[in-house]
Amino acid sequence: MSRRRKVPSYCRHKASGQAYVTLDGREHYLGVYGTQESRERYARLIAEHTAGQCSVVPSSPVVGATLSINELALLFWERHVLKVHVQNDKPTDRQYHIRLSLRPLKELYGSLPVAEFGPKALKSVREKMIADAVEARGGVNRRYLNDHVGIIKRMFRWGVAEELVPVDVFQSLEAVENLRKGWDSRVRERERIKPVPDEDVTAILPHVVQQVAAMIQVQRITGMRPDEVTIMRAGDIDRREEVWLYVPRAHKLEHLEIDRVVPLGPKAQEILKFWLERPDDSFLFSPKEAVEETHRSRGQKHPRKYRSRAPRDHYDDESYCQAVTRACRKAGVPKWTPGQLRHNAATEIRHQYGIEAARLILGHQSVSTTEIYAEKNLNEAMKIMAMIG
Repeated sequence: MSRRRKVPSYCRHKASGQAYVTLDGREHYLGVYGTQESRERYARLIAEHTAGQCSVVPSSPVVGATLSINELALLFWERHVLKVHVQNDKPTDRQYHIRLSLRPLKELYGSLPVAEFGPKALKSVREKMIADAVEARGGVNRRYLNDHVGIIKRMFRWGVAEELVPVDVFQSLEAVENLRKGWDSRVRERERIKPVPDEDVTAILPHVVQQVAAMIQVQRITGMRPDEVTIMRAGDIDRREEVWLYVPRAHKLEHLEIDRVVPLGPKAQEILKFWLERPDDSFLFSPKEAVEETHRSRGQKHPRKYRSRAPRDHYDDESYCQAVTRACRKAGVPKWTPGQLRHNAATEIRHQYGIEAARLILGHQSVSTTEIYAEKNLNEAMKIMAMIG
C-alpha cells in the first residue's frame, strides 16, 4: 500500500517576513507571510507541483493585461450567467455548477492576469478539483469533472467575445483534452442508470400521497422527465384530439429552441382526469393540497402552523424525489429516483416498437433534425401513444 505524499508546508522566513514553500529542495518565495496573495500563490504552486509541472508563474504582468481572473469571473457571472441560466425568473441548477467550477480557479489563480493563464494552469485547476473530490468523497465522476473544466473554457470564450481576453489565451486552453476513460484511477465512470423493477414501483404507491402516486404512474407511461410532470397544468394540455398533447411551460432543451410536446394516450388520460377540474393556470399536483387532505383525513379541524415555510403550490425535482425516497424506505425496497422511470418507459417502448420510437416519445432530437422531422415525429409519437397509453 503506497503512503500518502506529504504536502509541503506554508512557511515563514523570519529574517524577511516572506512566506515560502520548499519544493524538490528549492525554496519558492510567495510574498508577505499571511497575505491572501501569498496563500493563493502557495496553493497554486502546490497544485502545479502535484500535477508534476512545478513552475513559478511570472510575477510581472503582460503589457496591457490588467484584468484578473477574479474580475473576469465576476463579469462572466453578472453579465452572462445571471441572464442566461434562468428559467421562469428562477436560477437553474446550471448556476450552481458554474459556481462550483469557478471556485478552485479563483482559489489558485484569482489575482493572476487573464493573459497569463494557460494550459498548465488549467490542468492545475483540474488537479485541485480531483484532489478536493478525493478528500471529500473518495473520487469524482469523469463526465462531471470534464464538464466543470469545460465551464472554465467557456468563460474564457465568453471573455474573447467581450474583448476582455486575448483570443490566443482561449485557443491555448482548447488544447487541454478532456480526461478519457482509464487516464486517472481517481476518476470514476458514471454508473449506468437502469430502469426500476416494476414490483418496486408498485410497492411504494401505498406509501405516497395520491398526488405523488399520479405523477409516478403518468411518468412511468409517458417517459416524461421529473421536472416536466411536476409542473403540469390543465391549461398546458390540449384535449381536442384522441391523443392529448401536453406542452410543458419549461423543459431541459428550451434554451436550444427545441419544442417539447408530450403525447398522452388513454392510460395517462385516465389517471389525469381526476386532476383536471381546476383553473387552467393551476398546477395539477400540489404539495399544499396534499398536506391539507392529510390533515382532513386525520380529523384535524384547525389549519396547521408551519415551523418553517408552507408547502409550495407544485412539486419540484427535490421534493418529488424526497417523497419517493421516503416511500422506498417505508416499503422496504431499494432506493430509486423518479428519473429512472424515464428509462422504464424508454426500455418498454424500444422493446415493442424499436429505438426510433423510443427516441420520438422521449423527445431525444438534435437541433439540426428538429425543423425537418418535428411534425412527422409528432404524428408518429401520437400513433404510438394511442396504442400503449
